[in-house]
Amino acid sequence: MMTKDQIKTLSKYYRIDGFSIEREYLQLIFLSHLYQHKKSGEIYFKGGTALRLLYGSSRFSEDLDFTSIYDKKMIEKIITDVEKSIQSELPELNISVLYSGTNGIIYRIKYKTLDFKFPFVIRLDISSCIKITAHETTPIISKYPIVNFPIVVHLSQAEIFAEKIRALLGRSKGRDLYDAWYLFEKGVNLNQNLVEKKMKEVDKLYNKKMLLKKIKNFSDKQLDQDLAQFLPLSQKKAIPMIKTKLSEYIDKR
Repeated sequence: MMTKDQIKTLSKYYRIDGFSIEREYLQLIFLSHLYQHKKSGEIYFKGGTALRLLYGSSRFSEDLDFTSIYDKKMIEKIITDVEKSIQSELPELNISVLYSGTNGIIYRIKYKTLDFKFPFVIRLDISSCIKITAHETTPIISKYPIVNFPIVVHLSQAEIFAEKIRALLGRSKGRDLYDAWYLFEKGVNLNQNLVEKKMKEVDKLYNKKMLLKKIKNFSDKQLDQDLAQFLPLSQKKAIPMIKTKLSEYIDKR
């Protein structure tokens, strides 16, 4: 793991607490070991952590999200192999199943270190899919002391954007608002055909009016609570403008 000085240096650089720095380091270690596995080419990285590590989002995360065409047996085999590989470096780390169903598998990565009072817990969500129409391969380059930076297979920004819109229509999570706003600010176009395809995958229809209503009615207090601990100090001032900016963007589409 990182030394206290390394954590302190990165904490100062990113302007966030040391616990978040160490947790992100663990995420990178997992990605490094996963994408060295010979069968990892059909496991596609996505979600908010992908936006941060691949596309520069400021929002830290406690999750790792993927989608895969593999069946559960293959996924279980890969994750078992990856756990053993990581344990050669971090013997105290373990990965356990939280849920296994027709839509995928959810794991919990847990690691305890004496440097912090509480253990690190990372949710690992691998959803099932029939087909991926397009994907990209990108190396993750960061300031963390990783020996082998992962070269990850991942969804495009446009597809992540579409999935974030679907998520906004199905749940109430501040991180989805932030991630959708971030992609809008980056100039990523919202592909309505892609959104409709994503909605069809869960047997639902895209409803723009309902989306705007959900954004408008999202609790400001909840938004702040959901995001504050995961954003650097300099980025917290963006929280109050997220709902308005995102609504304006979607309303024009």
